[in-house]
Amino acid sequence: AVVSTQSGHYGRALSINFDIYLNKILMELQESAIGLRTKAMKALAAIISADPNLLHRNELRLGVHGRFRDQAASVREAAVDLVGRFVLDKPQLTLQYYPMLSERILDKGIGVRYVPFPVSRQ
Repeated sequence: AVVSTQSGHYGRALSINFDIYLNKILMELQESAIGLRTKAMKALAAIISADPNLLHRNELRLGVHGRFRDQAASVREAAVDLVGRFVLDKPQLTLQYYPMLSERILDKGIGVRYVPFPVSRQ
Protein backbone atom coordinates (compact mmCIF):
# COMPACT_ATOMS: atom_id res chain seq x y z
CA ALA A 1 0.00 0.00 0.00
CA VAL A 2 2.90 2.33 0.77
CA VAL A 3 4.45 1.78 -2.67
CA SER A 4 1.22 2.50 -4.54
CA THR A 5 0.63 5.61 -2.43
CA GLN A 6 4.13 6.85 -3.17
CA SER A 7 3.91 6.11 -6.88
CA GLY A 8 0.53 7.86 -6.98
CA HIS A 9 2.09 10.90 -5.31
CA TYR A 10 4.97 10.96 -7.81
CA GLY A 11 2.56 10.54 -10.72
CA ARG A 12 0.50 13.51 -9.55
CA ALA A 13 3.62 15.61 -9.00
CA LEU A 14 4.86 14.73 -12.47
CA SER A 15 1.57 15.55 -14.15
CA ILE A 16 1.28 18.86 -12.26
CA ASN A 17 4.82 19.87 -13.22
CA PHE A 18 4.91 18.25 -16.66
CA ASP A 19 5.00 21.50 -18.63
CA ILE A 20 7.81 22.81 -16.44
CA TYR A 21 9.88 19.67 -17.04
CA LEU A 22 9.11 19.65 -20.74
CA ASN A 23 10.14 23.29 -21.08
CA LYS A 24 13.42 22.59 -19.25
CA ILE A 25 14.18 19.77 -21.69
CA LEU A 26 13.28 22.00 -24.63
CA MET A 27 15.63 24.67 -23.24
CA GLU A 28 18.43 22.07 -23.18
CA LEU A 29 18.05 21.85 -26.97
CA GLN A 30 19.60 25.33 -27.11
CA GLU A 31 22.68 24.45 -25.04
CA SER A 32 26.11 24.81 -26.61
CA ALA A 33 27.26 21.32 -25.56
CA ILE A 34 26.45 18.75 -28.23
CA GLY A 35 26.05 15.98 -25.67
CA LEU A 36 23.38 17.92 -23.79
CA ARG A 37 21.41 18.62 -26.96
CA THR A 38 21.61 14.95 -27.97
CA LYS A 39 20.49 13.77 -24.52
CA ALA A 40 17.64 16.28 -24.57
CA MET A 41 16.45 14.82 -27.90
CA LYS A 42 16.62 11.32 -26.43
CA ALA A 43 14.71 12.46 -23.34
CA LEU A 44 12.02 13.90 -25.60
CA ALA A 45 11.86 10.59 -27.48
CA ALA A 46 11.25 8.76 -24.20
CA ILE A 47 8.50 11.20 -23.22
CA ILE A 48 6.87 11.11 -26.64
CA SER A 49 6.89 7.31 -26.66
CA ALA A 50 4.41 7.56 -23.77
CA ASP A 51 2.22 10.02 -25.71
CA PRO A 52 3.00 10.58 -29.42
CA ASN A 53 0.30 13.25 -29.54
CA LEU A 54 2.78 15.57 -27.83
CA LEU A 55 4.37 16.00 -31.26
CA HIS A 56 1.36 18.17 -32.12
CA ARG A 57 2.41 20.76 -29.54
CA ASN A 58 3.82 23.83 -31.24
CA GLU A 59 6.73 24.38 -28.84
CA LEU A 60 7.83 20.78 -29.25
CA ARG A 61 7.51 20.92 -33.04
CA LEU A 62 9.60 24.09 -33.14
CA GLY A 63 12.24 22.61 -30.83
CA VAL A 64 12.55 19.43 -32.88
CA HIS A 65 12.52 21.35 -36.15
CA GLY A 66 15.47 23.44 -34.99
CA ARG A 67 17.46 20.31 -34.22
CA PHE A 68 16.91 18.94 -37.72
CA ARG A 69 19.36 21.63 -38.80
CA ASP A 70 21.72 21.36 -35.84
CA GLN A 71 25.44 21.68 -36.54
CA ALA A 72 26.09 18.30 -34.87
CA ALA A 73 25.20 15.15 -36.82
CA SER A 74 24.42 13.27 -33.58
CA VAL A 75 21.74 15.82 -32.68
CA ARG A 76 20.24 15.74 -36.20
CA GLU A 77 20.26 11.95 -36.09
CA ALA A 78 18.46 11.94 -32.72
CA ALA A 79 15.85 14.37 -34.10
CA VAL A 80 15.22 12.23 -37.18
CA ASP A 81 15.04 9.10 -35.04
CA LEU A 82 12.55 10.74 -32.67
CA VAL A 83 10.18 11.84 -35.43
CA GLY A 84 10.68 8.68 -37.50
CA ARG A 85 9.42 6.49 -34.66
CA PHE A 86 6.01 8.09 -34.61
CA VAL A 87 5.31 9.87 -37.88
CA LEU A 88 3.98 6.87 -39.80
CA ASP A 89 1.53 5.90 -37.06
CA LYS A 90 -0.10 9.32 -37.05
CA PRO A 91 -1.09 10.69 -40.49
CA GLN A 92 -1.42 14.22 -39.09
CA LEU A 93 2.21 14.07 -37.99
CA THR A 94 3.26 12.93 -41.45
CA LEU A 95 1.94 16.16 -42.92
CA GLN A 96 3.72 18.24 -40.25
CA TYR A 97 7.08 16.48 -40.24
CA TYR A 98 7.57 14.98 -43.71
CA PRO A 99 9.24 18.09 -45.19
CA MET A 100 11.76 18.04 -42.33
CA LEU A 101 12.44 14.32 -42.75
CA SER A 102 12.80 14.51 -46.52
CA GLU A 103 15.51 17.19 -46.22
CA ARG A 104 17.60 14.89 -44.04
CA ILE A 105 17.85 12.23 -46.76
CA LEU A 106 20.51 14.46 -48.35
CA ASP A 107 22.25 15.19 -45.03
CA LYS A 108 26.05 15.31 -45.03
CA GLY A 109 26.10 13.04 -41.94
CA ILE A 110 25.96 9.38 -42.96
CA GLY A 111 24.13 8.34 -39.79
CA VAL A 112 21.50 11.01 -40.37
CA ARG A 113 20.91 9.99 -43.99
CA TYR A 114 20.28 6.37 -43.13
CA VAL A 115 17.77 7.01 -40.34
CA PRO A 116 14.92 8.16 -42.65
CA PHE A 117 15.22 5.21 -45.04
CA PRO A 118 13.80 2.55 -42.70
CA VAL A 119 11.01 5.00 -41.86
CA SER A 120 10.04 5.46 -45.48
CA ARG A 121 10.20 1.72 -46.28
CA GLN A 122 7.79 0.63 -43.51
